[in-house]
Amino acid sequence: MSSSSSTNINYSPYNGDEKCECGRRAVMRPSLTVKNPGRRFLGCKNWKKRNGCNFFEWVDPETCPRGLEYAKIMQAKKEELERQDKMVEEENEALFVKIADLTEMNVNLANTNEALRAQIGTRKTRQTGTRFHC
Repeated sequence: MSSSSSTNINYSPYNGDEKCECGRRAVMRPSLTVKNPGRRFLGCKNWKKRNGCNFFEWVDPETCPRGLEYAKIMQAKKEELERQDKMVEEENEALFVKIADLTEMNVNLANTNEALRAQIGTRKTRQTGTRFHC
């Protein structure tokens, strides 16, 4: 006979009805800091606005030392990716400038080519005209 058990890993007492100090429903968000990576907290949904309050309450327990160590590694990787992304953007901008320059050169060459063909056509007409002129 097999028995199954499940463990509730959700440490959160959050039930969705919590109110902030200004009476609005509190919103749960994840922390994006290295000190509290992914740790959820409750706050006023308007906390960045003038009419928002300063309500703040942690939902999850503190991050363990290993999690903090891992967060520092991930932050360093994120910063490196952002640095690389910036370099790629700069390279792309330089390539767009080169493309614009090459496009302008191509237009100029096409115009020059057209002008040369017109000159050649005029010369052929003159040559043809003089040969058959009686």
